[in-house]
Amino acid sequence: MATDYRTSHLAKGEDYDRDIDRGLFDAYMTQQESIILRKIVSKNYPDRIGRYLDFACGTGRITSQLEKDANKSFGVDVSEAMVSQARKKCELTK
Repeated sequence: MATDYRTSHLAKGEDYDRDIDRGLFDAYMTQQESIILRKIVSKNYPDRIGRYLDFACGTGRITSQLEKDANKSFGVDVSEAMVSQARKKCELTK
């Protein structure tokens, strides 16, 4: 029986961020993602983001970058292991 995306991420957590940046190309793409994200936010929210919700926040990779520009930030995920990692790097979950 095939595992769906949601079920496959329930047990992920500590190893997820490491696995995303496992190779040079993956690390490069993560860096580019951050650069593009900063441009989008500064263009569309020049003053600040009022409230930010990261649905399926995972380990907080994106939330940790955007919460600095938001008055309030929230992150939710079905995986407690992922949220546990997000709590370590994001103010919103502490």
